Amino acid sequence: MWVLLSALGNVIPALDSLLLFSLVLGVLSSSMYNWLTEFDLFASYAFLPLKVSDVIKSKLDSYAFLNVVPFVFLFGLGLKTEPYTLVPSLLVFLSISFYMVTVLVYLTGLYPSVNLYNGKTFALYALSIIPVLIFNIVLSILGPYYLLADLALLPVAVYLLGRSFRKWDGVENPQF
Repeated sequence: MWVLLSALGNVIPALDSLLLFSLVLGVLSSSMYNWLTEFDLFASYAFLPLKVSDVIKSKLDSYAFLNVVPFVFLFGLGLKTEPYTLVPSLLVFLSISFYMVTVLVYLTGLYPSVNLYNGKTFALYALSIIPVLIFNIVLSILGPYYLLADLALLPVAVYLLGRSFRKWDGVENPQF
């Protein structure tokens, strides 16, 4: 992926490879939440005094822990290749990753692999994500520090996460 984005930067010089890579890495890292929930059934936890939001929070804690790996990789790559855009790239990665996983949790709960196959849910997911990604690409062309606008995604994500917990705690069968 890095080679492809670097080659794209040669064709369109205004695109910064590290910024685009951090954007793509943020998108891809949200799939770790899918992996963490892939084979779990909430029924396995039903006998425990837990709410659905408790299980989601534990999955998000694991997600945050696993997100250290792409963060460190991006940090090392940035130091080696393009240190002048390292800070904006790291912030883009963190904000996009957090925003995307929050949208995923809100729309799909503990079953993203299953619920994203629902046409309406997938359309809502795409409509929540694609404009943000296009906006980021445009901002990256304008300059790396314009991407600090991504920090505005964090309060939106926190709000959406709170709504997610209330939503999924109110669902009797959290699978659908």
